[in-house]
Amino acid sequence: MELSELYVCIPGTALADVVRDYLEAEHEAKSGDESARIVFQNNKLGRPYQYAANQLLDHERLQEAAEDYPELSCPAAGLLVTVGIDVQHDRLAITIRAFGRNEESWQLYWGEIDGDTADKRDDCWSALDQLVFQGFQHERFGEIRAAAVSIDSSDGGTSNAVYHWVRTRDKKYRGVLVMAIKGDSNDFGSKEIFSQPRQVDYNNPKRRTKADRQGVRVYIVGTHKAKDLIAKRLLGTSAYMHSCKHVRQDYWAQVTAEVKAPSKKHRGKLVWQQRPGRPNEATDTEVYALHAAHAMGMHKYNEKKWSAIESRLGQRTLFSALEPDPSLQQPKPVVKKPRRPAQPVGSLLDS
Repeated sequence: MELSELYVCIPGTALADVVRDYLEAEHEAKSGDESARIVFQNNKLGRPYQYAANQLLDHERLQEAAEDYPELSCPAAGLLVTVGIDVQHDRLAITIRAFGRNEESWQLYWGEIDGDTADKRDDCWSALDQLVFQGFQHERFGEIRAAAVSIDSSDGGTSNAVYHWVRTRDKKYRGVLVMAIKGDSNDFGSKEIFSQPRQVDYNNPKRRTKADRQGVRVYIVGTHKAKDLIAKRLLGTSAYMHSCKHVRQDYWAQVTAEVKAPSKKHRGKLVWQQRPGRPNEATDTEVYALHAAHAMGMHKYNEKKWSAIESRLGQRTLFSALEPDPSLQQPKPVVKKPRRPAQPVGSLLDS
């Protein structure tokens, strides 16, 4: 039941007082500080506060709309599988998603693998291999494998292990685009979801990063634009994102764990912010899986391209040794050879 202060007959609760508090709260909100607006909504009006940008993203509604198909199995219309991995100190969070025509997509997996992710020899990395590089049962074509993987490398404590995993898997699983990534959360939607990594000046050792020295190129993700697009798809106002009812049950709360609201730090600009007490690894992994799909050029595929992929999948049998399709791999930028030896050129090109 809602009961505003207008019903309370004590000093400071008259209509003029309430209007003044409202105007002050709105003025502060325009500068990016919504705290006074929240207090006004809760205390003055007796109503729960909701950020306008996300008031329709209801995790319970999304969970109710989840579909009944087997986990780790690809529905008939899924033709391109990508993987997004978020790295925490004690676990790896993973989303596996299949994309199809008109950028429609189907969730194949959401979950986590526990382990010491700073240790490149920890069992969590081999468990990750078994999960993301396996063949997934396809409703029409027998089996399908991941074409691209994006893994978070932004944490300095775990980045060495991530770089090692990316470099070695990129060589081992030829035809799969394996990318170390970092999010760019300060672009406010101006940066594209996928862009090629910067050119490295191998003749100037002082300008080379830790990733460069390890033979890995880091891709920067336009996280705000990705989250904008994902929010639209969750709401059903853009290409639809299907979810599987059999995945771990915290998925829907996590994928709606962020709101786009004015930021006091950034002078009132609308930025994606994590709700207090709500883990958001599912959101991050969906961003990374979308980045991997854009790295493949999925958002530019026309009907001819989709038909070609469909035809190749249809030519394979349930018993064939399925190899990743090299024709799907996004061309990597050409790295200029150094004038003087710095490290094997082959390792640079393979990274």
